[in-house]
Amino acid sequence: MRYVLIGCLACVAPLIAIATDGDLDATFGSGGKVQLPQAGGYHGTWMPTDVAVQSNGKIIISGWNDAGATNCFVLRLDANGTLDTSFGNNGYAGYTNCKYTSVAVRSNDSIVAGGYGVGYTITPGLVSQFTSAGQPDTSFNNGTVDLLPSGVDTAVVVNRIVLDNDGNVVATGAYTESAGNVDFYLARVATNGSAQTSVHYSSSFNAHPTPNSDIAYDLALGVDGSYYVAGTTKSAAGDLNCALMHSVYNSTVEAILPDSTFNGSNTLVLGKDYGGTDDDYCFALALQPRETLVLGGQSSLAAWQDATFTTLDALGTRTDYKFVYDQINGPFNGDVNTVKRVVIEPYDHRALLVGSGPDYTDLPSRGYDIGVVRYSGPSTPDTSFGSGGFAFYDAGSTSTIHNLNTANSATLWHGRLIIVGTAQDSVGGTDIVALRLAPFDGIFKDGFD
Repeated sequence: MRYVLIGCLACVAPLIAIATDGDLDATFGSGGKVQLPQAGGYHGTWMPTDVAVQSNGKIIISGWNDAGATNCFVLRLDANGTLDTSFGNNGYAGYTNCKYTSVAVRSNDSIVAGGYGVGYTITPGLVSQFTSAGQPDTSFNNGTVDLLPSGVDTAVVVNRIVLDNDGNVVATGAYTESAGNVDFYLARVATNGSAQTSVHYSSSFNAHPTPNSDIAYDLALGVDGSYYVAGTTKSAAGDLNCALMHSVYNSTVEAILPDSTFNGSNTLVLGKDYGGTDDDYCFALALQPRETLVLGGQSSLAAWQDATFTTLDALGTRTDYKFVYDQINGPFNGDVNTVKRVVIEPYDHRALLVGSGPDYTDLPSRGYDIGVVRYSGPSTPDTSFGSGGFAFYDAGSTSTIHNLNTANSATLWHGRLIIVGTAQDSVGGTDIVALRLAPFDGIFKDGFD
């Protein structure tokens, strides 16, 4: 039997405009943007560093401020972008004399933050846990685990944490020896905070000067639970190159693994050297299927710095791509384009690179805005996103001198890209900003990601 729909304009729901990939989400904050001016009433530096999302869509932001002492914090926004004052102490939770650099949310919505102490003779790394409502979680080693250097060594800095499949906290960053050498660092903290193992790698990369400087910035878990780590290493000439390491927890310590991606080695140095012997950074790392590493960062040219995008697959095939966010103008001397986070879309595994760069529509001040690029291949911007694959977002700086916006991290939630960063305010400090993009690719992909 066939059924016929009788025409009735009053019976038909109005069509809803579908956002283009890269558009801001009008249901979030003001037109997709949230700015917390002089957050908490303090006119100074507020530095958001990372973002995660609870199961109800509430957004957790980690960071630090310089109000009196240096304070590490996590705050919570409601799903619509308003500060959730029911969380912690009027929207914020945290401690003094520390900086949080990374945050993750457990399946029960409790919050894990990583960072390091500030102002200590021996600098400790930190892993803290809060309840879903923002109170210190006393079941996790009374709230915080200190990661301390051994012997007479001087510092542990945590730059990134992830939760493994068993809920253990895996942290990476930098370890400073007493002689001044700086090493890649890895630590693993048990789910309840009761046990930890850690290791630093003092001779993993070639051609070290004295003292050496190896700093890990990001970490991604392989499908087998192993750890891929990305950062920088200093060459014999004194410049910085991108450095990669692969390791696994073997019940007692994190052991370095040989990897076919690294031509059978367990470490790899990527000397992009786009500008000769200038500095190249890998700040961000993510994995696509079949253990393809996706790296983001920046590379120095003679007079400016390009953002970089590198893929490295299991066969060892490497593709490098450099770009500036403003595809119409520039670059000019002194410009800095950078990638701070790589996010892989779960549906089609395309890479989103999130960072900052000069936006020349702000001339003559040449302000900086938050930039996002979406790639459909190792060196192919996805033209269905933004303008030719590139999008710029003015987060709402209130400075009358420069329009300075930077992105520090990003995550995906139900097909929506959430970005956190800073905007310069009118009194010389920085405000916390958050952006949320409309869902990518329509309701079906969003509904099943």
